[in-house]
Amino acid sequence: MWGSLGDLTFELFLTPEEFRIREKENYATIDVYGQKPSLQHTKTELKRIPLKIKVFRTKEIEPKEFLQNVKALMQRKESQPLVIGDEYLGDFVIEELTTIYKRTDQYGNPLALILEINLLEVKENGTAGG
Repeated sequence: MWGSLGDLTFELFLTPEEFRIREKENYATIDVYGQKPSLQHTKTELKRIPLKIKVFRTKEIEPKEFLQNVKALMQRKESQPLVIGDEYLGDFVIEELTTIYKRTDQYGNPLALILEINLLEVKENGTAGG
């Protein structure tokens, strides 16, 4: 297993094309008469992790089923532990999901999808957002 978000697992054939972690610190500039401005740390923003995953029909995976599992996890509106390899990265919610249908069968069932999943870190008190 490459990683997991709660009970949703990412196997080798479902690994993201990209894996980025956005971390940001905010600072305020304070003007000081006759001197260079100074900086004051104001807050640490929540981590954001965009995942872009190609999902193809194989013996092990059905794209429609995988998409339904991602949507169900998003609709729970509950934080889930994110683990990549053996490293726990924190608790996250799915903030945004974009589904790109690359190929379907004659009935409209997806054979190949690209899922763009945006994860947002959850604060210690269990809520997302600032």
